[in-house]
Amino acid sequence: MRHILSSALIATLMTFLLTVPGLSSASDTDLDTVLAGYLETIGGQAAIDNTNSVSASGKLVFPGGMEAPFTLKFLPKAQKMRMDFEFQGMQAVSAYDGAQGWSVMPFMGKTTAEPMADDQLKQARDQADFFGPLVNHKDKGHTLELVGVTDIEGTEAYHIKATKANADVEDWYLDTEYYLPFRVEAVATMMGQEVATTTTLGDYKEVDGLLLPYSIQVNFGNDAQQGIVIEAMQLNPDIDASIFDMPATPPAAENEAD
Repeated sequence: MRHILSSALIATLMTFLLTVPGLSSASDTDLDTVLAGYLETIGGQAAIDNTNSVSASGKLVFPGGMEAPFTLKFLPKAQKMRMDFEFQGMQAVSAYDGAQGWSVMPFMGKTTAEPMADDQLKQARDQADFFGPLVNHKDKGHTLELVGVTDIEGTEAYHIKATKANADVEDWYLDTEYYLPFRVEAVATMMGQEVATTTTLGDYKEVDGLLLPYSIQVNFGNDAQQGIVIEAMQLNPDIDASIFDMPATPPAAENEAD
């Protein structure tokens, strides 16, 4: 008898072993577990909920190596975003006020604020979602599915398919050790054409209790790359909400349009 384990005891031992950290298989993990691990790694739901504003600065790196300094400001709860950057000696703005997007692009001949085209507006709306589709996805109307575990260039990753409220689909990959996203695959519409994009996230740093990526590299279907290198970031700075609103057209510009 002492050499025989009952089926009930075996089941109890297996249940215990599967709850010990590091002993359960990544392939056995469900979506809720992955999302909980992700939230814990980046700082927790409370830290996210306490983030009312974000300010960041750094440089944009365009194909060919050209660089442009930028500042970014967010009001995450209001889904507002504004980027100011300098390119070819001119100051440009791209902003989303929670409902509409607008931009000032002097190097394209647009010296006053103009509403964004539909494809640009869609991108701006996505950018204004500071924490992305993996956070509070149900409140945002997104659907998430844990596809499984896969290998991405030697890194074992959880593959999460995010079907967003606007029907766009993004494939997110989180490493199985730390639950950190490091790759996002999607299809973007640019100038009326669909382009496959691969975004690489890296250089994570702790900012006031949150772990956030400081390096964002986007590879387009034609192998062109655009990068965002963040050099400084601050949570909950004082930000005037009016900076996200589209400026009124100056009288001179209105006269020219007539």
